Amino acid sequence: MSGGETQRMRSKRPLLCYGAVAVSVRPAVGLSWMLGIACSWGLPAFAQGAPEAKDLAGTWQAGPMSIQVRVRSWGPDCGLRPPERSREPGGRVRISATGDALAFAGAVEGRSDRCWTPNRAVRRVAASSEPGRWTVVCRTPPSDPRQERGRYEFVATDRETLRFSERSEYDWKLRASRCQAVRTASRTFRRIDGDSQASSGQENGASVRHRPACVPGEARRVLVRPARRVVEPGQPWCPRLLRADANGCPLPGRVAEVAWQVAPSDVAHFDERGCLQVTPEAEGRTLEVTARTGDLSTTMSVQVRRVGLAALIAGSVSLDDAGVEPDRRDRTEAAEPSRKEVASAAEVQAAPKVRSGVPWWWFVAGGGVVLCALVVLGWTLRRVRRAETGS
Repeated sequence: MSGGETQRMRSKRPLLCYGAVAVSVRPAVGLSWMLGIACSWGLPAFAQGAPEAKDLAGTWQAGPMSIQVRVRSWGPDCGLRPPERSREPGGRVRISATGDALAFAGAVEGRSDRCWTPNRAVRRVAASSEPGRWTVVCRTPPSDPRQERGRYEFVATDRETLRFSERSEYDWKLRASRCQAVRTASRTFRRIDGDSQASSGQENGASVRHRPACVPGEARRVLVRPARRVVEPGQPWCPRLLRADANGCPLPGRVAEVAWQVAPSDVAHFDERGCLQVTPEAEGRTLEVTARTGDLSTTMSVQVRRVGLAALIAGSVSLDDAGVEPDRRDRTEAAEPSRKEVASAAEVQAAPKVRSGVPWWWFVAGGGVVLCALVVLGWTLRRVRRAETGS
């Protein structure tokens, strides 16, 4: 082949325009560049569909929580053995955005950056958020004889569906028994308002609830709110008092002066804020609480929950079936960690959460595109060099 023919063949190479610059490339080289450019533009556009926290604000229906428990070891001091399968009811939930986190109110209450366990000894050790995914890892202090470690995750496949998953591992030492179990749970939330900004007066994630109007008459009775009558040791219960007429229609205004009494007083008392404080010795007992303002008074029964491992794992086990608790020595060791652990837990809880603004699979996909383009480019250059050498 003569030099003139070779020059004419080289002049027939197509031009790839990138912006306002025309670059002469060989067909396969141009193909590899176009593949890389198309994928680098297409990946971010595809990932923009992952919803953020603000996109999920609105009214949702929480489905039932499906719970599965696998027991590894269960001694006689562990109490009632948890069921292998159980369920917790769902209900209507209001989801709002608090920064990068999701806040839940209603039938399910909590936040996507907090621990989803009633165990007050558990501390958050890691948290991450990215569009469409929120993950939290929590655990108890290392020296706690009631070890618990949990991983909780919310995944939004779109703006209409949100899925929650949990995996918790328990390793409790109660007297001479070792109580080990693994709990996995899942729940699905589905939007029911049809719009991220509900039309019922929602503002900044809050909703206005419209109640039937009533015209209150003369105050004849008092009502205690919240209506929940179950408390846990170490967790304050702060009720408020409302005045109402004979038909239960509440009167406007706040009751300023309220006298609270509880019996027996040796295991519970009301502090200066008007909150009920319950000691561990009150577990499983029923307290009589009396509220008095002026000539009006009311008396109610308050049940103190017995926090056993089976109830903690299964979630829906009745109070009477909670099992046997460890003795006071075990309880004191679990409730009073060392100063070093308290400081470490405070540092972990105060530490800012890890924010990953770009999903990890962007980098994997982008790296794969670059690698593919380099392989095609190398293969093309090798073929061209062979062709030129042969000519």
